[in-house]
Amino acid sequence: MKVKLNLKERFVLPDILPPKGTMIDQITAKSIIKKVEITSDEIDKWNIREERRGEKSILIWDDKKAEEPEYDFNKTEIGLLKEGVDRLDKEGNITQSNLDLCQKIKKL
Repeated sequence: MKVKLNLKERFVLPDILPPKGTMIDQITAKSIIKKVEITSDEIDKWNIREERRGEKSILIWDDKKAEEPEYDFNKTEIGLLKEGVDRLDKEGNITQSNLDLCQKIKKL
């Protein structure tokens, strides 16, 4: 299934995946991460940079340049993503930062 992901969603997506689990889960998570990882070319293209804000460090980029590429996830990958969203929801760990992505995954 094809899914469009913006840059922010690609940064947030690994946090939805299970931090530990079966070998199959971790192989699937690794596959998902490889698909959406940010490349050094994209860092240059979208001027992705780190900015200090008090004690925190945040990533910023040129929104106007950023595209929303389409990624093709298989049934197993979608299942793992949905399980991750369900886990975050059950634990009360849905945030404003990951809400849009979680809603997008639930619709798959």
